[in-house]
Amino acid sequence: EAVPYGIFPHLDWTTAFSIRYGNLYYNPFHCLSIVFLYGSVLLFAMHGGTILATTRFGGDRELEQIYDRGTASERAALFWRWTMGFNATMEGIHRWAWWFAVLTPITGGIGILLTGTVVDNWFIWAQEHNFAPAYDGDYGYDSYGSYEAFIGKE
Repeated sequence: EAVPYGIFPHLDWTTAFSIRYGNLYYNPFHCLSIVFLYGSVLLFAMHGGTILATTRFGGDRELEQIYDRGTASERAALFWRWTMGFNATMEGIHRWAWWFAVLTPITGGIGILLTGTVVDNWFIWAQEHNFAPAYDGDYGYDSYGSYEAFIGKE
């Protein structure tokens, strides 16, 4: 099953793949993988923007700033401390971003390994663990009686 070309065909393929192989969207490791993916992108973007903003103070010479903190790293630290309430060091931001990037495929891989071996259907698992809403009555095709009634051809 190869991924098709194009944005929307790719999204359709992803949805069909997820439903066919156990509703991966309700897999908690899939959720963690997405958090780490977007988190690493956000960290790298914040770091890149900070370096560009402090270039005139020597922020682009990061190795020097790690060993001998200068005006650029002090200004960057002040900005993030005032903005977020904490800041990473010139070395620490690389470690944070690296771990977020590394944990993306690791958590995704754990989720794929558990799918089919430990958990057959993540939606049912999520309902049993109060991760997805539990429905009292019929839902989906069952609420209409048949697929034909659902699509309006009955």
